[in-house]
Amino acid sequence: MHIEDVVAEFLPLQKRGTIYRALCPFHQEKTASFTVTPNRNMFYCFGCHKGGNAITFLMEHENMAYPEAVKWLGRKYGIEVEEREETIDEKQNRLKHESLLIVNTAVHKHYREVFLRYKPAQDYAYHRWGKKYCDEIDMDLRPSTAKPRSPAPAKRSSFRSWGL
Repeated sequence: MHIEDVVAEFLPLQKRGTIYRALCPFHQEKTASFTVTPNRNMFYCFGCHKGGNAITFLMEHENMAYPEAVKWLGRKYGIEVEEREETIDEKQNRLKHESLLIVNTAVHKHYREVFLRYKPAQDYAYHRWGKKYCDEIDMDLRPSTAKPRSPAPAKRSSFRSWGL
């Protein structure tokens, strides 16, 4: 598998020595900062700092899940990808992981809204890092009294108060 062939399906690559360059598909830019390095089988953008391999590229660029990206590569290179059913434990672990991501997203959204309503925090962050960067990373504000995630499960009333 050659990463440059995979990326070239989606971007016009220009060869520069041993690497390929293109405008980054993950952010707006006028000068190409997206590179594909065949001998390392990886891509990297010096502008937004996204990088990875062919599977990562497909997952990011085409919004594919890991299995879809593997199947796509299998079709491209004529490799049969065998599928198997998820075990009950695997499904439970996957669903637990997805649930935690949903909760984490809701909590982040809440603290992002807190940041956007609290002008002193915005002034400090924008002065220190710049508004563009703060917006790119979706800066949020958590109270200094916030404790690290507890190993104990959250109560149902907590989820209701978060709107879940």
